[in-house]
Amino acid sequence: MDKRTWFGLLGIATGCSGTPGQLDCAPELQVEVFTDADGDGFGTGEPERACGWGGGADNPLDCNDEDAGVYPGADEQCNGIDDDCNGTIDDGLGSVLFYTDADGDGFGVRYPAVLGCDDPGSGWARNHLDCDDSDARISPDGHEICNGNIDDDCDGASDDNDADTDPESMSTFWLDADADGLGDLGTPLLACSPPATYVANSDDCDDSDDTITQTVFFEDADHDGYGVPGSTVLSCEGYVGGSSNDLDCDDTDPWVNVPHDWYRDLDGDGWGNGASLGSGCFPPPGPAVGPWLGDCDETDPYINAGMLEECSDGIDQNCNGQIDCDDSDCGIDPSCLAPCADLSLDSLAPTSFSGSTIGQGNDLTPQTCASSSAPEVVLQWVAPAAGTYRINTQGSSFDTVLYAYHTCGGPEIACNDDYYGLQSRITLNLAAGEIVLIVVDGYSTSSGSFSLNILQ
Repeated sequence: MDKRTWFGLLGIATGCSGTPGQLDCAPELQVEVFTDADGDGFGTGEPERACGWGGGADNPLDCNDEDAGVYPGADEQCNGIDDDCNGTIDDGLGSVLFYTDADGDGFGVRYPAVLGCDDPGSGWARNHLDCDDSDARISPDGHEICNGNIDDDCDGASDDNDADTDPESMSTFWLDADADGLGDLGTPLLACSPPATYVANSDDCDDSDDTITQTVFFEDADHDGYGVPGSTVLSCEGYVGGSSNDLDCDDTDPWVNVPHDWYRDLDGDGWGNGASLGSGCFPPPGPAVGPWLGDCDETDPYINAGMLEECSDGIDQNCNGQIDCDDSDCGIDPSCLAPCADLSLDSLAPTSFSGSTIGQGNDLTPQTCASSSAPEVVLQWVAPAAGTYRINTQGSSFDTVLYAYHTCGGPEIACNDDYYGLQSRITLNLAAGEIVLIVVDGYSTSSGSFSLNILQ
């Protein structure tokens, strides 16, 4: 029997009815009573003295006197209420904090948060691991890519500073050691941003020299030496099928390239004469029109400025005013050798020729550099292009003397005895097509096999 029941019975037995302000029971029989509005046996507020409990409680331990299910020792329910009045809501029920997940990616931020034993639903997460709750692509489950140093996977690092960055999002850069703005093809580097000394191209030909770079070439499909505008190719070594200019009007036709004058061409060889009939990439209306000026016989398509001279027919095939052996085209033709020449050399440079002076005549003598009574060989040669040529007898078996003329019996234009020990070297500055007579002679009476080397 609890004390409230015992004191109630005692009050009945002693006849102590008691009303506020007037108690008719002995003091030792009086009790302090707390208001228990919900009748759960636990009261609240300030006590009053009474001769019996009268529906009150002997304690002020109720934390909610309007709910009979809330009192000390009650079973805690998952309801957001402190059912057992121990000062903790939903304790012992696995209550956890839920964190705001505004972007719905399953990861929340620390504030605001709620405590609960039930999942509050969408917009909340059981963690606070998100580093940007405004973007669902950014979370610990995010995919790190190159995007301006955004920490996509919330690991504290981004772009080139994150080992997890997707290489497929990176770009290739190349080392530019000579700081000319062009990278070395052999030094590729994948990165989000170029490190110092790296650039976004691999166009350098020599990364140790900032003056050596690639050259722009233009597609030349018809191989006429003229390229197409806009069709660029960069190359260090040259480009087969390319041109250094972009002047072609029609890259499908080698006869159509840059705007030029057109001329009357009666024999249809492409070469005309007279005044221009008009200028442009394409011929003006009308028949018998050619793109080049330089025909001296409009009745023969094999006579024009583009032909090679035939050396024994008395006709000026190339229309330069020089006929047969007077034309430099015939400088190596055996029928056009100078009277004093023994043979002709191919019009090439560099080139080498081997021979012997043994058994040859002694018809010429050097005029300025040595004395000779030895046999010599005279070789006729035509300069293939304008330039400076170095001619020597290195590799010969005897003490040579080397000299040159333009014509038989003419003035000597170069002479040397000993340049490389007993061998000789002369230097000639020649125009394209210029004919020279090169004499390989011997010092004093020396003779033997020789090598003649022509370098440019």
